[in-house]
Amino acid sequence: MLTPVMLPVSGRPHLATQTRAGYATSTLFNSFLLFEAATKKARNNFSIFSNMRYIPLFLVLASLSFAQPLSLGKPNEEKVHSSWLNMGFGIGVLSPTTTGYKEQGKAFFNPSILLGIQFAELTATTFEFDITAPNGGWGIWFGIEQQIMKTEVTPFVEAQVGARYPGKGKRGLEFGDVFGMGTSLNGGLIFFRESQFRIRLKGGYEFIFNDNTDQSWGTEIAVLFAFGRAGLPVIKVN
Repeated sequence: MLTPVMLPVSGRPHLATQTRAGYATSTLFNSFLLFEAATKKARNNFSIFSNMRYIPLFLVLASLSFAQPLSLGKPNEEKVHSSWLNMGFGIGVLSPTTTGYKEQGKAFFNPSILLGIQFAELTATTFEFDITAPNGGWGIWFGIEQQIMKTEVTPFVEAQVGARYPGKGKRGLEFGDVFGMGTSLNGGLIFFRESQFRIRLKGGYEFIFNDNTDQSWGTEIAVLFAFGRAGLPVIKVN
């Protein structure tokens, strides 16, 4: 007689095995989804940064466009001089050369206030107001300054007309005897010609058309500052 053998069959282990397998599968699927989302986000971010890299390039090109030489790119254009104003002060010495003038003083301290308009590339108009001390007077002058070379250091010549009151106290003369129209011829060197800061060394000879025809020679060092863009040309299109 055969006796049936009952094999223990339990559902719990099988159910647990199925639960673990499902959890593993679900976890793997969720991980894949997270990876895909992260990859997509990374691609999007990379796309953003990839586009952002063009911003510095744009800024560089914009800067270069502002830094281009002064030109409109037209065949009929030409660069023309742009005038500017120079203003400053000078310190010098004025020494009389005629006998009557020497009675007023052997030499005078000669400070001045200076203005100039560089209206052409090598030509300027000048204005000067100066005093002479001690026992001196004052002078006012208008002139034309002609520079020689288109360089930062250049020689120049200058012709001035004006008037001077040289002083009268020591000579016992009246104002009308010593005051007179005058002229002077000058020359020297200009340093930093087309800069915002200019130095001018000048020497010259002066005539006063008064009763004694007073004459003198003088030297001066002047410091001038530009009001405007010194040396910057403008474009003219025909």
